Amino acid sequence: MTVGDWLTSRLALAPPVLAEQVRAALEENMHRDADAIPQLCITRGESLLRDLLQRNPNSRERAGELLLVDALVTYAFEAAIENAQALDDRARDAITRLSALAERVPG
Repeated sequence: MTVGDWLTSRLALAPPVLAEQVRAALEENMHRDADAIPQLCITRGESLLRDLLQRNPNSRERAGELLLVDALVTYAFEAAIENAQALDDRARDAITRLSALAERVPG
């Protein structure tokens, strides 16, 4: 199964705009093996969150971007559950990476 196949099976119930944003965020990786989804989603979510935090993160206009980050992290963990043995390490890595971004936010 590829990343694209896996996402197609999950995005059917997502709001169309969010589904399209998720596909766009991962489009260059759609052909990769689905085992890569947890790392791909966390990496892309981290990148988007970093960009969001560098701008005005409290602006209402940023809500859609924050929802995309949330969706990517959610899909990362949904895919990670399929390999329960690696789940603890993946969760620890994601928490470390994402929380490090918050430490850089002024105020």
